[in-house]
Amino acid sequence: MKENAQEPKRLKKPNIFARILALLVTAALVLGALAAVVYRDQLTPGAVRRWLAYQNMTTSETGEAVPFTHAGGDKLSIAYLNSGVVTASAAGAHYYGLDGEQLAEEVRSLENPVLTASRSTAVVYDAGNQSLFAFRDGEEYFSLSLDSGADLLSARANDSGALAVTAQQSGYKGAVTVYDRKGEEIIQISGDTNINAIKVFPI
Repeated sequence: MKENAQEPKRLKKPNIFARILALLVTAALVLGALAAVVYRDQLTPGAVRRWLAYQNMTTSETGEAVPFTHAGGDKLSIAYLNSGVVTASAAGAHYYGLDGEQLAEEVRSLENPVLTASRSTAVVYDAGNQSLFAFRDGEEYFSLSLDSGADLLSARANDSGALAVTAQQSGYKGAVTVYDRKGEEIIQISGDTNINAIKVFPI
């Protein structure tokens, strides 16, 4: 008895458009992953917020940022943050938004104004004297006034907002005080040797 032979099933050829689409999607994923690796230091939440702020910035008809007037003063320094611009001069410290609006200020005479800044935080202090001001997120979030027996030597903030302040205090050549992003003291290190600065790690 002869069995009926079955014809072999023909393999259906994949749709050419589906193959092209799959190839394009794969290429896009590979390029996206490569871009994320190359630009990983620039693709941060702060960079995104800064880009959004730039989109809302007031500009002229040619697309240039509209200039604004600042307080000026002798020994002027300027720092750009992801939230605005901070200036320091002999006339004090001023904090402006990206649209030129004044956000905070400290109007006072500074003999030796120094301005240091990270991407998020700016610190203005009077070197050799007692006054210090820190600005971030549209406000002056911290200020410091040392006793007359102490002199500010340096101040630095990291990208997380932690702040290290070095001062010369009575009985020591240097004392470093570290504050968290809220301005609360974390630790103080005093020594009988010269301490010029301390690197602040993320907190």
